[in-house]
Amino acid sequence: MQMVLRAKVLRELGEGVWQTADGGRALAMLERTNAALGHRSIVALTKSPRLADDGHIEFYLDDAVLLNRGSGDEALVISVAGTGRGILRGSNEPERDSVARAEAIIQSEEAARIGDAEFLKACGKLQMPSSALTLAQTFLTSVREFSDDALVEGNARKWVTKPRNFLAITIQNRKKNFAVSVKTTPTLSNLRSLDVRSDRHPYVRFWLESENQIIDALRATRASFETFG
Repeated sequence: MQMVLRAKVLRELGEGVWQTADGGRALAMLERTNAALGHRSIVALTKSPRLADDGHIEFYLDDAVLLNRGSGDEALVISVAGTGRGILRGSNEPERDSVARAEAIIQSEEAARIGDAEFLKACGKLQMPSSALTLAQTFLTSVREFSDDALVEGNARKWVTKPRNFLAITIQNRKKNFAVSVKTTPTLSNLRSLDVRSDRHPYVRFWLESENQIIDALRATRASFETFG
């Protein structure tokens, strides 16, 4: 019989992304990680959780991956099994156009982050699909747990973190995905879900296009960030 873990939902930050509390006991049961940055922990779920009547989300221990162990009891819980639609709102919510979807994601964020909202607006204006917008929001929300570097627009739909250039993300509006550039680190050799290619030295590039790549994409991005000390 699989062990069920529970965490109290403080708010939903987007489809499949929750800010939770009272997760200290649950987090202690997860496999340890070397990452220990900031106040909040980050937990990725490989299967969608269940929303209990008492406002908690429930998930199996085997479905949870601890990406970061923060110093507090709050945790950012991310479902990488899908968008999370149907868990909190029901499964029949109609699709909206991309610009409106971007605005909804921006308004649901815990706090306005420099550059993040503008990036999501740009995705909407370029008619990126709803699934891509949710993917981008999930990725950026997770990155903000270990970095507050600004996301600055460059050329040709490319956005770069400043002052530390540990991440660049390009909106691929024709292919409906994102090209992500990070610094080369030993971590990359263990990330099987990513198609890693050479980029301008000392960077490499991979393409972010589905939820099952989120865990590896965050590991690659965090390792790149840590090279700056």
